[in-house]
Amino acid sequence: MPVARRRMEWQVGGMTGRAGSVGAGRGFLLVAVGERQNRAASVAIGALRARGNALPVALVTDGTGQGSGADIVERIEAEPYGCRNVPAFLPRSPFAETVFLAHDMVAFGQLDPVFDLLAVYDIAAAHAADHTGLADPAVPEAFYPFDAAVIAYRSTPAVLACLAAWHERLVDAMEQDPDDPLHHAGHASLRRVLWQHRLAVAVLPPEYNYRAELAGFLRGKAALVHAAGLPAGDIARTLNRSDGPRVFAPFGGAAVAANPWAGFATAGGSFAFGRLG
Repeated sequence: MPVARRRMEWQVGGMTGRAGSVGAGRGFLLVAVGERQNRAASVAIGALRARGNALPVALVTDGTGQGSGADIVERIEAEPYGCRNVPAFLPRSPFAETVFLAHDMVAFGQLDPVFDLLAVYDIAAAHAADHTGLADPAVPEAFYPFDAAVIAYRSTPAVLACLAAWHERLVDAMEQDPDDPLHHAGHASLRRVLWQHRLAVAVLPPEYNYRAELAGFLRGKAALVHAAGLPAGDIARTLNRSDGPRVFAPFGGAAVAANPWAGFATAGGSFAFGRLG
């Protein structure tokens, strides 16, 4: 099904310009639909600034963007698929090099190393730790799905074509099976288009997209925590009490109800337990 293309305009310091004409350079992009997501996006932008990430932030929102801390704001109407339709906005970034962050992604470190990957690679994302992908005969089983919550990309014709194809494939999949959560996350459709478009893809380590609700592994300090409504600050303090290879149980939910220690780390063959907070 054809996907409607909308003219996007960005508000920059009181001025309006077509998407893609605002400027070049590097910047962050967030998308927030609804009051809850807009509140979370404001927290995410504040966390970027608090950790010294001074690059401009563009926010796509159905709100006003006032008080969000964003440097560039694009107002949109409510989306039929809400924030699940995020790929519609990625090709419209006003930056030459963009790091897209989910609205509830909280920074606890500098993100320049993510941008630096774009000197060599077209696009970068972490593996989707909780998805094996839908059965897809067009993609080798060993080509692992990618998590769509953090995506670094260059605004080249090849990358923009890939992102546009992702949007179209995701919308088609959601319309065919609107109740399938794998479609909503976008991992399966992103996997297919990345394989088809033959881009140079860098795999981000979990330090740059740590999923708090899943068991996980870290070697360095967590720089980006996908909190999923959990207390990101408390989680980051537990994650970053030490460095070196370490593993963690899921934070929150039934896992913590059964195990109040929440996160645990291994170091030198011994276990170091730490309560959340």
